[in-house]
Amino acid sequence: MDPHLRFLALITGSERYPELASLCPQRTSNDRDCPSCGGTGRLLELEALTGVVTKHIRCYCGGIGWLPANVTDPPGS
Repeated sequence: MDPHLRFLALITGSERYPELASLCPQRTSNDRDCPSCGGTGRLLELEALTGVVTKHIRCYCGGIGWLPANVTDPPGS
């Protein structure tokens, strides 16, 4: 399975089903801030353009602000 899809599945699954929280990835020193959101977990540029909080639109990082070392950066970053 693609590392990015696995990462997103674990994040969203643990949010929806709290009993899966132990499976949620934990950030390590090898991981990095998400280049799409600058580590905020929110699409601030889109929010500034639209004036709408984008809590239902997920960033490439799934809304947690970082990416594991084995996940590539989003296209165009």
